[in-house]
Amino acid sequence: MDINTDSYFMGAYQQRVINQNTFQFNNKNNMNGRITEEIEKRGIADNPAVSVSLSEESKRLLLSKEGADKLQKDVEELYQKNAAAQIENGSTDEFAVKGTDQWLIFSEYLYKNGFYDNMSDEEVKNTEQLLMQVTDGMDDVFSWEHNAGIDLYDEFHGKQLDSGEANLELESSTAALKYFSENLVDETDRAGFNELIDKYYSHNSDLLNDGYMSIEEKFNVGRSRLPEGVKEKLEKKRSAENQRSEQAAKELAIRDILGGITHSAEDSKSNNSEIASLFAQMNQENQSNIMQQIKDKFLKFVTNGSDNEAVKEHINKHAEHVFSNINDYWTELMKAVV
Repeated sequence: MDINTDSYFMGAYQQRVINQNTFQFNNKNNMNGRITEEIEKRGIADNPAVSVSLSEESKRLLLSKEGADKLQKDVEELYQKNAAAQIENGSTDEFAVKGTDQWLIFSEYLYKNGFYDNMSDEEVKNTEQLLMQVTDGMDDVFSWEHNAGIDLYDEFHGKQLDSGEANLELESSTAALKYFSENLVDETDRAGFNELIDKYYSHNSDLLNDGYMSIEEKFNVGRSRLPEGVKEKLEKKRSAENQRSEQAAKELAIRDILGGITHSAEDSKSNNSEIASLFAQMNQENQSNIMQQIKDKFLKFVTNGSDNEAVKEHINKHAEHVFSNINDYWTELMKAVV
């Protein structure tokens, strides 16, 4: 299959900097001069026990066109190797090749179609930052499933999403990309952008539907399947050895409940469809109300309608960072459209 993406495209802003090629030598006011100063400062500020300095030869290389070309070549080679590894591992589309930075696929399309041409540098950076945040949840899922390396943006900082959270992020990010397309992309380019959205949804839903579970969920399921007699023996042994606090015992009881909850493929599909419908209704006036409806629906589905307050509190706390990320990028998206 011909995968239509530049394997080392790192974003429109980065490409703009490369194309401008404005390298002024030995000028402390230019970008490269500030980089060398910042490198030296950070070595001291971040770790006072370590002194960082650059030789005059290193500074000349960093500030020179030769140094910039070498850096660009090294980065291109790194991305080409990363893309080749993904394809070798069975990647069949653009979003698999750049699974940990899926925003790049959308940004590259916009870049090639002149979307950024009349934007300031700051506007380009802000737009790409928004795309990064929108797709980051699914980047996280891909990273955990494939032990992938390069990730230019990681809002979750390595915290793995549970399957319910991942499905929520997929529906939200897809709806946000559609909103972006409808309100910000030129009509002449919208069909191509929407086609990428469909590919994005298909790629990530296939990943989730292939039995995706977080490590935590797998532990919950495994423990819930242990015979009660085995659980009791384990708890008695740990209690005798003072290895289990009362709070830890309560948490294990919650995990037993969660591990025993299952959903059919039909139920999951139906719930995702209802969540998607709510996201599709989102606008500036109703954002808060829609988000609350989604939270309520998410909680009811994940807990299977449980009335156990401890279980509900556990799920709400676990998903806080997910809802925070979703609310943040929808808020920024609404601002961008105004």
